[in-house]
Amino acid sequence: MAFMATVVMLFAGFTTALLIRRSGSDWAPVELPKLIWVNTGMLIAASALLELACRRRSRSVLGAALAVGVLFLAGQIVVWNQLSAAGHGLGANAHGAFFYVFSAIHGLHLLGGLGAALYVLMRGRNWRATAVYWHFLALMWLYVLYLLHAA
Repeated sequence: MAFMATVVMLFAGFTTALLIRRSGSDWAPVELPKLIWVNTGMLIAASALLELACRRRSRSVLGAALAVGVLFLAGQIVVWNQLSAAGHGLGANAHGAFFYVFSAIHGLHLLGGLGAALYVLMRGRNWRATAVYWHFLALMWLYVLYLLHAA
């Protein structure tokens, strides 16, 4: 739980920066690619699969959750490429830059979640903690999407 609290504080710090920065006269929201919603569905599906795997202690369902988590990350890279191709690269504008920062931080934490799930797959331990962490990451992603759409 302490680790998740530090992640919340990290996102809170970046949220504060976004809220301050958006008051600038040059703030221009970027429309996010539609694929972001498909990716979000995949992350929610991975979280649901992880919960099912935890309840059943099913390694095959856990493997499916891992695969969907990897697809989410791959989809995020495609979103980054779509944004860049549309002229919204990392340095193009502040709103787009915040998307890159938030999604990169989230992606790094998701990689940690994939590592934890892989550990459970190999060792059969810490099912519940891994599922809780994935649910937390799914909620953090929903928060990031809300924040970026509200900005």
